[in-house]
Amino acid sequence: MSEKGFDRVKEIISGYKRDEKLLLHCLKDIQHEVGYLPKEALKMVASHLGLPLSKVYSVASFYRALSLEAGAKDVVHVCTGTSCHCRGAKRVLEELLALQEKGKDITIKTVNCMGTCALAPVVVVGNRYFGPTNPGEVGKILERSTQDGSEKQG
Repeated sequence: MSEKGFDRVKEIISGYKRDEKLLLHCLKDIQHEVGYLPKEALKMVASHLGLPLSKVYSVASFYRALSLEAGAKDVVHVCTGTSCHCRGAKRVLEELLALQEKGKDITIKTVNCMGTCALAPVVVVGNRYFGPTNPGEVGKILERSTQDGSEKQG
């Protein structure tokens, strides 16, 4: 983790009071900022919240939306819940995999449900939700989200 990343993690953690209930929120904020959860960050969180490192690691490794490894610049979540599945999430996922094979620097993760069934099938890049999505739009969505960088709903 870079020094800038380290400083940012310290800043994020300092914004949380010492309460075990805030662990997941803290980890999500760190991942959003750094892109993953480095070991140093897990140790800092454990120390700040007064928790054993094993507890912090257990939570960090349990949730599929969290990552302990640095990945590609863009993480793309594809909902594969019932509504999204029925409305073509598999084809959207296949298109993302094809773009990845062609050299697009993305990490693809599937999620069982995002609670946005009305937008099915849903793709999330960063904090931006896109839906309903069809396979032909996936490339444009990735371009728009990396150029735009904003967190508005798509």
